[in-house]
Amino acid sequence: MAIDKRISTKLSRFTEVFNKAREDQANESDTVMFLIKFFEEVLGYDPLGGEITKEVAIKDRRCDFSVVVNTKVQFLVEAKSAGIKVLNAKHIEQAENYASRLPINWVLLTNGLSWYPCQQRPSP
Repeated sequence: MAIDKRISTKLSRFTEVFNKAREDQANESDTVMFLIKFFEEVLGYDPLGGEITKEVAIKDRRCDFSVVVNTKVQFLVEAKSAGIKVLNAKHIEQAENYASRLPINWVLLTNGLSWYPCQQRPSP
């Protein structure tokens, strides 16, 4: 299945953006800004229409942003600095913790170059 040329062009552009962010050791805040732009331009979510909300309160913590469709949070996005080359177990545990505290089924953990979907863990 071929990818639409417009989407392919956008993906190439953001690959360059995130690679440069890694080279420049972009901080987490800048990485979040790039990710929100990615979700808007490539995936079609409208931040001005309320489909992306920042700093989602989860008990005593805050997740970077959420994707909302029809007024319901579909998933959370926990961003790490693009300068972080490896998303480690501590990062994954943090994302899974957000899923279990909200509760929500999915949290996407990413630094823009690595993408790791985390699912809520079932209760024992």
